[in-house]
Amino acid sequence: MKGKVLMAFAVSAVVGFVQWQWVLPYCWMYIAVHNLVPHWLALHGVKGAPLYAVLFVQDTLINVFLCLPAALVLRRLSPHKPLAYLAIAVSTGFLWDYRLLFADPLPSGVGYGMFIYGALLTLVMLPGASALIGLSDRRRATSP
Repeated sequence: MKGKVLMAFAVSAVVGFVQWQWVLPYCWMYIAVHNLVPHWLALHGVKGAPLYAVLFVQDTLINVFLCLPAALVLRRLSPHKPLAYLAIAVSTGFLWDYRLLFADPLPSGVGYGMFIYGALLTLVMLPGASALIGLSDRRRATSP
């Protein structure tokens, strides 16, 4: 039993690493080139806080959608500790993404505020996708 749990922890760490280092960056590059929403908003004069709010919502929804396969794998690992597997996958991706920030602090005069958006998105997208899958499973279990 203990070997299965350790293997599930290892798989969740690998899923988190692969998700944040291969799947998401590849998709982000494609989306950055082909996404028309920022251009359309700029053409219509949207700028400042409303532009950032719309782009934050759009990025969050896209990233939650991109995390659905990883969330499905994590939810299917084992029913014993689903939140632990999710926490391991998120922390693996978060620590790897921000490893340089932890190792080499910012110079004085540069605030950490610019990293808050990315950190929030990193911490929210996989749990959001897992919650969507949980809602889908719950709805499927209660439907006639």
